[in-house]
Amino acid sequence: MKNEKVSIIMPAYNAAKHFDRSIGCILKQTYKNFELLIIDDGSTDNTLSKAKEFANKDERIKVISKEHAGVSSARNLGVKMATGKYIKFNDADDHMPEYALERFVQLIEEHDADAVSSRFSHPCLKQLLPNKVYDLTKKSDLIEYALDFGAGTMPWNKLYKREVLTESFDENVHVTEDELYNFANLKNLKKVVTTTEILYTYYVAPPDPNAPLSALQKVMSGEFWTTNCTQWYMAKQLYPLKQKYSLAFPEDIRDDLATGRLCDFFFWETIMLIDLAIPENVAKEVKRILLEDLFIFTMKTKEKYGIIFHPLSEEQAKIKSQKLVNFICQARTDLQAQNKEFEFIDIVIMAFVKMFCSVSNSIHAYDIIGRRAKALQDNLSVEAQYVNSKLQ
Repeated sequence: MKNEKVSIIMPAYNAAKHFDRSIGCILKQTYKNFELLIIDDGSTDNTLSKAKEFANKDERIKVISKEHAGVSSARNLGVKMATGKYIKFNDADDHMPEYALERFVQLIEEHDADAVSSRFSHPCLKQLLPNKVYDLTKKSDLIEYALDFGAGTMPWNKLYKREVLTESFDENVHVTEDELYNFANLKNLKKVVTTTEILYTYYVAPPDPNAPLSALQKVMSGEFWTTNCTQWYMAKQLYPLKQKYSLAFPEDIRDDLATGRLCDFFFWETIMLIDLAIPENVAKEVKRILLEDLFIFTMKTKEKYGIIFHPLSEEQAKIKSQKLVNFICQARTDLQAQNKEFEFIDIVIMAFVKMFCSVSNSIHAYDIIGRRAKALQDNLSVEAQYVNSKLQ
């Protein structure tokens, strides 16, 4: 390896209690040529002083303090201050194995790639990144990479060449801002490597009881139903911005890229809402989304890949939404009683495909719907076998 410098950018807001883990793992990296830029985003605890303690012990650590303006502002400042050839984003409460930087650098240099994207450990999210080198000058590779959940979304499971990050994080976007950032810079990537190696561990902090009501907590309070604060609606707000960035790509795939991952939020959200609200209210929300023009248009873009969504009348949407929610609730009960390893998100998506779509024999398994539709056809996984046995 050429021993090029890696700039690790770590926004930190009231994160002092996590530093032993998040900074400690960086100091143990087998790849030594890095700088760690800790951007204190106006913390009100001892984050700044604790960060300076680490910096006093290791000259590779630089601490920058700024007024509180959010994670996007902190990351943008970090990129501006970075001096390395490569950029790596780390959250202030997360962890990566001691060989992670070394593997990222090995892969990006071995293939002369613009970025590397790895699998990661997460308590809720599943990703299926393969060992693959993507030539993003080819439409098929571009679509497959951009629509893969683990590839096109989060920034912390990636190493980038600094030169490809010409677009900044949008500081006016506060949900799924990382997906927008990756999409905005996608036009600069020509070659990307993905790996099945787990090179990052994402931690989910328990909810703060003193924090303002989250979108999901509003489900329980009843406020949700009039505010449309769920992930689907927040992701929907990004669509005009993604349309703008999609103009950098061939016209015949712009809609595919701009809408590609909107449906992901629908499935994750359905699962989370069922945990928090009564099924009848969840069915009401599912029905509303299924009838939205943007959801129907998003599903329309998948027809060329072999997935045909059947638009519904209002009455059909009402009946089928309740049926889907009832099935998910029953599936959760069934699976808890069985001594098997199930991916519940797979069950939900497969049930959606079975109830609302037709699937061709020549399906292209690019995105999360396509992959589960293909799995349903193959009927090899325990999830596909469960859904196929319950939904004839």
